[in-house]
Amino acid sequence: MFTFAVNEWEWVEKNPCSKLKLREGSGRTRFLIQDEPSLLLTACRAEVDRELELIVLIAMTTGMRRGEILNLRQSDIDRKRGRILIRESKNGDSRSVPLVSQVQSALDALSTVTSIRRDALLFPQPGTNSEKPLVIDRLWQRARAAAK
Repeated sequence: MFTFAVNEWEWVEKNPCSKLKLREGSGRTRFLIQDEPSLLLTACRAEVDRELELIVLIAMTTGMRRGEILNLRQSDIDRKRGRILIRESKNGDSRSVPLVSQVQSALDALSTVTSIRRDALLFPQPGTNSEKPLVIDRLWQRARAAAK
């Protein structure tokens, strides 16, 4: 921005940020290959909390982030259109993602055993009256280790 302000608009004479050395992290992109998805889902299914399997299945089939999934509410699921509404994504925008039939069936089964309140979290912490999302860190680490 400052470079543009100096060169194009001539608003300032020198870019005060020109000596800053900013580096973006390289991040890590890893895709599941061959039999890894089924191994991971089997390991999740073996966990005491069966909701982990559905959470991972949603992540694998939609590309949603963990926070987006864990903060889903009953009202975010559009069963007629087969879509999930993400009210606020990482960049602050809302978007919707399609559901595969396997996820839609699992969500239907989940809604028959969980709260029917439209504003309730899909994956609440047990005993919190549906106001705090489920904490899956330990479950996830165990499932990943089991799936190798």
